[in-house]
Amino acid sequence: MPPTASPLWTTAGPAAWPPPPDRMSLSRLLEGELCPRRVALRSANYAAIWDGSGYPPRFSLPAFLGEAVHAAVEDVAAGLRGKGCRTAQEPCAVDAIKAMGGFTRIAETAVERLLAEKALNPRFAAQRESSTQLVRNQLPELRRRIQSLMCQMKLAAASPAVRGGARKRGPLGVGAYSEVWLEVPQLGWAGRADQIVISSAGAEITEFKSGEPEPHHAFQLRVYALLWARDRVLNPAGRRPAALQLRYLNRSHSLPVPSEAELEALAGDLRARTSEVCSALGSRPPPARYHPEECRRCDVRQLCDDYWATLRSSAVSPVQDEWSDVEAVILRRHGDLSFDARIECADRVASGTKALIRFQHPREYSDGGRIRILGAFVSCDDETEGPTIIVRVGALTEVFRRI
Repeated sequence: MPPTASPLWTTAGPAAWPPPPDRMSLSRLLEGELCPRRVALRSANYAAIWDGSGYPPRFSLPAFLGEAVHAAVEDVAAGLRGKGCRTAQEPCAVDAIKAMGGFTRIAETAVERLLAEKALNPRFAAQRESSTQLVRNQLPELRRRIQSLMCQMKLAAASPAVRGGARKRGPLGVGAYSEVWLEVPQLGWAGRADQIVISSAGAEITEFKSGEPEPHHAFQLRVYALLWARDRVLNPAGRRPAALQLRYLNRSHSLPVPSEAELEALAGDLRARTSEVCSALGSRPPPARYHPEECRRCDVRQLCDDYWATLRSSAVSPVQDEWSDVEAVILRRHGDLSFDARIECADRVASGTKALIRFQHPREYSDGGRIRILGAFVSCDDETEGPTIIVRVGALTEVFRRI
């Protein structure tokens, strides 16, 4: 991990809260309804930390695997369309996949490309070695997911507008289009559909999911149906899609295409929900909403004082060996890799409890300094004189100076 003096490794929040987005998306709407503070913290400007947009995201293995599957599937689909293949089972498809090095090499290429992109993220750089090894251990599973999705994928001949580079926004003709940007300024919404295949029967919109079904997946597809029907640049005639498909690793689901009245009702619902989220995002600061599981997964919780206040406990309960977040005050150095500390906030540990924090690498903290630790392993040592809380900092644990 880089020196803790870096602005990244402190709890300094943004200099200014960002305004509500000009264009709402499904992911931002759902996140905004869950916790406006998280959306604002993620999307604010952090010029002192890096040149990227928003707060540097924390590495997430499930999210990375999903990205890698999508990237690899698109690589394979583009290669097969270029050979005129309609499915991944045709002889020409088998030959094309072999020419690409096979599914294992395709998975490796997608992983290498995504890891290279994440190298610009200073937060990822601190855990590059451990994170990279976790990803490489998942290559067999990645290969399986890619094969499974490709077996279900429909391939239409690539449109001439797609070949040879980026496609400009304009009316879409017969063909297969991936990562299609849909935008409806009148609604204030935009989104990116995984695939739209257009034939004489109309447009079929497909979303590929490499994980388990979630309740919002069907809603996402209905939103894309609305955006497609209202996007007068890509779909000047304003025709509703002919079919909607959700494709998972081992199964697919056809969804009924919403009627015009249902699309209009959906548009009204999105306007109302967008207004509420934007109102919350316009507050200073935006409200924080505590959800135990969601907050534990939040990658900007180290910046949220409201989250840490909810962890403050006044009653001692049995401490089980588990991964937890901890805020502590450093009391004194205990050893080369350890410090005596006082717990301020932690799950099921009373505020004021004495603890021993053990690091994997040397650290420098002054007596009285405050730190926030994300994902520490907390246990209780009953063999000492009186129970002692042990806080262990692992390879993927993050430590921030409290300011």
